[in-house]
Amino acid sequence: MNNQNFNQPLVLRPKSFGEENFPKKKRRFSFKKIFIWVIVLISIYFLVVFGLQIFNAYQTKSNAPTTEQILNAIRGEIILPTNEEPVIKTVTNLEEVKYQPFFMNAEVGDQVIIYSVAKKAILFRPSTNKIIEASNLQ
Repeated sequence: MNNQNFNQPLVLRPKSFGEENFPKKKRRFSFKKIFIWVIVLISIYFLVVFGLQIFNAYQTKSNAPTTEQILNAIRGEIILPTNEEPVIKTVTNLEEVKYQPFFMNAEVGDQVIIYSVAKKAILFRPSTNKIIEASNLQ
């Protein structure tokens, strides 16, 4: 049972002027906590940005047409040389080629198919599956 001493009188004491009578102090955030939260938020931001860049780069690579897909799309429009494998380049910077007549109607993402032995160059736009320009090399 209880080990209370019933012989001692019960004394009710009024609350003293201790801490429980004063209003509680508002807790302030320490600079350490704020610094940790700022570092966490900056880290999350950079992880999201970096992740989106990787995701976009992966999507761009997977959406790029293969050599065979490009050649199959062009074969219906023009007769291609069969005795050589073409070199295919993607237009990425129009500033470098804007003064060349062959690239006058080019857009970023267009494909340039070059047959060096047959001396032919073809500018192909995969987004519309159309030949934009065809020329003989000199």
